[in-house]
Amino acid sequence: MFRLGTVELGGKPKVAAVVAGSHDVLSLSRDVLEDLDVFEIRADMFNSGPGELVSSVTGTLNRCRELGKATLLTIRSVAEGGHCRLSDTERLDLYLKLLEHCDGIDIEVEAGGKLWHVLCDACKDAGKLLVGSFHDFEKTPPDSEIEKMFAKSRELGGDLFKVACAAGEPDDVARILAFTSRHRMEGVIALSMGPLGLISRVAAPVLGSLLTYGYVSASSAPGQLSCVELVRYLKVFCPLVG
Repeated sequence: MFRLGTVELGGKPKVAAVVAGSHDVLSLSRDVLEDLDVFEIRADMFNSGPGELVSSVTGTLNRCRELGKATLLTIRSVAEGGHCRLSDTERLDLYLKLLEHCDGIDIEVEAGGKLWHVLCDACKDAGKLLVGSFHDFEKTPPDSEIEKMFAKSRELGGDLFKVACAAGEPDDVARILAFTSRHRMEGVIALSMGPLGLISRVAAPVLGSLLTYGYVSASSAPGQLSCVELVRYLKVFCPLVG
């Protein structure tokens, strides 16, 4: 079992709500909140100026904790498919300022060496979970490349490995699901992006993906379901949810 804050990952599928701004958490009803396990705080999607961003994200992280939810902090750069235009040095500084307020962070496996190594050490010192991510928004690469990224994440000290790739044909989805099942006991989060990959949002957690993501107000990836839709489908196909 892996632990993210108060949440044990493994067993029944866990649902992460993607938070793109402080208003997202306030907009969720009590019924919806009961079915969510984790909030992924996408700080790069917050509509806040540089001077307000730290206080806005900190307030949101603290609010999530008050609700009893685990928090995962992500600050994805434009080059990585996100919205952050800060330099790696500035992004590292932002991660470090926010680290004490979250339960774990998500960072690309191929992020700058200093960024990864400093954050890896900081997470271990603070007892935070580190998710090493690999995203490909254009295609699903060969299995060998996905396995290579998985091995690299573990070698660098990542606790969990997340793979998210665009599906161009049904076989792409099948390969991501096969990867999930193959490594189901090794701390993986997996999904296929795009219209064809929609089924993976439900199938992958059933096969062993530790988290599946749904948005609150703004999608953070192609083919992402809202967290309300996601919970509804999981309750149909995986009765352990809820």
